[in-house]
Parts: sequence; C-alpha cells; structure tokens
Amino acid sequence: MQRLQELVRLHRMGTRCREVARLLEMGPAAELAYREILEAAGLLLGSPDELPPLDVLRCAVEAARPPKKGHQEQSTAQPWAVEIECARPSAPSPHSGAPKPPNAPLRSSAKSIPATRHPSPTNHARQTPTNVASR
Repeated sequence: MQRLQELVRLHRMGTRCREVARLLEMGPAAELAYREILEAAGLLLGSPDELPPLDVLRCAVEAARPPKKGHQEQSTAQPWAVEIECARPSAPSPHSGAPKPPNAPLRSSAKSIPATRHPSPTNHARQTPTNVASR
C-alpha cells in the first residue's frame, strides 16, 4: 500500500506514467489501473507533500476492485450432494460378516516365510570389461 502512496506522490509531482511504473517496479498496465482508480476517487489532486492515508487509498482500490474469491468456493456437485450420498453404497462394518478382501492376512498358524536377501551391488567388485571377460 505504500507503493500507492508513492504513486500518488509521483503523479502529483508531474512524473510521467512510464517513469512511475519503472520507479515502483510495476508493469505499465498495473500503473494505469491504479492511476485510473485513484484519479476517479480524486486522490491524485493536491500537494505532493500531503499524501492521503493508506486506509483511504486501500478503500478506494478495494471499492473499485473487490478482492477475488477463491477459484472454487463451492463444489460444482453441491446441488446433488444429497442424491450422491443416497446412491453411495455404505461401507460394511468390520463385524458385519462381510467377506474379507483377497489380500487379507490369514489367521492360520502358518509360519511366514522370511524375505530373501539379495546382495547389494556395493558388495560385488566393479564390473569392468576385463572382469566380465574373465568370468
């Protein structure tokens, strides 16, 4: 917001628009947009020594350009939420006797087979064309 005060000060001093944009490190389109808003509110007139407070500048900008809402505030499926919930099959409870998925662990007393260990590549000698040919 202090950049807006500086924009007002520079315009009140008679600085050209492109120079204002360059000094404030903003694009010419952004400078033009802010300048039109502040000009319509009558804030560009006056002495460069007496700048409007930040609150006045903020109110002028927000009145002309209200803050954007989020990309998607509400789901596009929201009007059908009740129908979707009714159509969804309910998840079976764990005690309902529903069949277990095929990946379910067995409850038998069978011993598990330990995973085989593969030697890491760092344990082997580096294979070079001479080592490979000698094997």
